[in-house]
Amino acid sequence: MVGRCPVMERRKFYSLLLTDRQALLAKRRQKLSEEEYRKRCHLRAAVEGTVSQFKQGMHNGKLRVRGYKRVRNAIILMAIGINFGRMWASYIVEKGIGPATSLLFVTLLLAILVASLGGRRSGRVPPQDQRLIARVLG
Repeated sequence: MVGRCPVMERRKFYSLLLTDRQALLAKRRQKLSEEEYRKRCHLRAAVEGTVSQFKQGMHNGKLRVRGYKRVRNAIILMAIGINFGRMWASYIVEKGIGPATSLLFVTLLLAILVASLGGRRSGRVPPQDQRLIARVLG
């Protein structure tokens, strides 16, 4: 153990030589004990998870569209889909919804989306769809 000690014995004093890397690692370890730094680390993990989910929907990390506007729209729609999936997963856990109800609700949302894109220009949900949504979410 004596040979491993980084402290050097000099004639009148002891010295400890640190490299830049060792000093940087010591500062990082010190930061890890702080609560705010750990919260930022958790945020990074969440962002990395989102990027990972985003790349899963692409073939080899590439979009199937070209052009600035199409790429932008594809990215925005994928982000909306990822966020909706996360909200839906937390809602299922919170409410304890079964798979049949879940499938019904998703089918209903898709039907409303298709109907809203089909010809109606207003973003309103028809009254019969509102009643059905209220019954499902009950």
